[in-house]
Amino acid sequence: MMKRLIKFPDGSSLSGTVLRSLSLAVLMTFAIKAGAEEAPPLKLIHTIPLPGIEGDFDHFAVDLQGQRLFLTEEDHKSVEVFDLRTFKSIHSIPGFARPHWVLYIPESDELFVTDGPDENENLKIIKASSYRPVHVVNLGQGADCIAYDPLTKYLYVAYGGRSARSHSSSIGIIDTTTGQHLGDIRIEAARLEGMDIDVPAKRLFVNITSKDEIGVIDLEKRKLVATWSLDLEGDANVPMRLDQANHRLFVATRTPTSFIVVDTDSGKAVSDLSTGLNADDIFYDAAHKRIYISCGEGFVDVFQQLDADHYKSLARVPTGPRARNSFFAPTLNLYFVPVPQEGNNQATILVYSPQP
Repeated sequence: MMKRLIKFPDGSSLSGTVLRSLSLAVLMTFAIKAGAEEAPPLKLIHTIPLPGIEGDFDHFAVDLQGQRLFLTEEDHKSVEVFDLRTFKSIHSIPGFARPHWVLYIPESDELFVTDGPDENENLKIIKASSYRPVHVVNLGQGADCIAYDPLTKYLYVAYGGRSARSHSSSIGIIDTTTGQHLGDIRIEAARLEGMDIDVPAKRLFVNITSKDEIGVIDLEKRKLVATWSLDLEGDANVPMRLDQANHRLFVATRTPTSFIVVDTDSGKAVSDLSTGLNADDIFYDAAHKRIYISCGEGFVDVFQQLDADHYKSLARVPTGPRARNSFFAPTLNLYFVPVPQEGNNQATILVYSPQP
């Protein structure tokens, strides 16, 4: 049997056998490269079991120095504490009616937890070393989402509105160094949701959900100074997160299910992409230029930021039913998603590591 030769202009040649080997090597190189490109942006590295925990979760906080993770468990009426070195449960803080948002302040080693619907217990301050309550700030019914200014040490707490059977809401200003309620910013709307602070600009952004608007609050004047319409179908915009460096605000909406990017200089939407159902948390990973949206539909939507105005859907990472909450700790490069108990499957916290 004759071997086929392929001749080149300089007189050299390759046999068909060698050529086939080279072609195979090239194809394998492309296959390896394609496989690497298809690797998920979030790698599951640990699962924390939560035996005996039923019902829904809400929000997280982290103690970086003490390597502790805090999670509010609404129906269990507790704040659960986990060791980040071992990924094991180390304590359960009881005594809540329905805890929602939680903030840990390292300077005082205190936890600030919004709690409802008991109208007499709205913001609880817990000493994190002993897990004992030290103070309660009475705001009124409906205390929920928070935003913290590390420069002034002020905590902003949304309350009132629909939960208080009112058509108006308030944002309470709390001095975290004293626990004193300094005053309120009143907003004529029945529902407020996610908030974030542009610290250098001294502006607070808030989702005025009942009006499908974003509110802009001047923190020096303690006044709503602008509203930006999102042109939605009602009660849609829930979580928000600020990309301060690029002057962009990320908002996830529920009706329709959208990921909207807003220019914080102009108030105009620059991007609008589809996302999953029932999103409740959104985080920006500045190191990887990604946005993570946890959806109760059962996955995390991951979007890649190409530049300030352009984004693309990168992946949908499976989680579990009703897993609509999450928390990203950039210093640790860890992303946490609590999955509620469902049928015979016990509740868990999924721990992911963002990948390059």
